[in-house]
Amino acid sequence: MNNLAYWIPNCSHYISHMVYDIDKRTFTIELVDDVEDFNPHTRLVCESVVSAP
Repeated sequence: MNNLAYWIPNCSHYISHMVYDIDKRTFTIELVDDVEDFNPHTRLVCESVVSAP
């Protein structure tokens, strides 16, 4: 079992979209249900992203 399967069960580890919005400072990753169907399943949104000094 990989870490993604532990933290986000019932979806595959394949990414359909990965977007960084520099104006809103959000990082969004959208995962799919499985590799055969490739339907959007889970969206992870990280807000208030800042750069390291």
